[in-house]
Amino acid sequence: MASPASSPAPNAENLGTGNSASNTGTTISQGTTATVLLFGPGLNGNMQVTISGPGDIAVTNIQSITSTDNTPGISFIAAVASNAALGARTVLLRNSKDDITSFTGGLEVQ
Repeated sequence: MASPASSPAPNAENLGTGNSASNTGTTISQGTTATVLLFGPGLNGNMQVTISGPGDIAVTNIQSITSTDNTPGISFIAAVASNAALGARTVLLRNSKDDITSFTGGLEVQ
């Protein structure tokens, strides 16, 4: 296993929508749009965001953010199709050095 090229290595620890995030993830309904927040070491708005599944969630407006305790993070807009498949999705983040972090099952479509 190769070591991460970045320091600190990216690590998505908390995910949420709106203005709060936790280490348990969040839900988003079919046919809605929400601002998704992720926080953890090494995260920034230059990362590529991918959401697992059939491609029925569009990701736009990726930005760097910082939590109230100065933890770096990323925010983006997730637009969920009205007929999106239900269930948990994994959010994958990749930086320019090809380091990848994921929040497995952190975003659930209802």
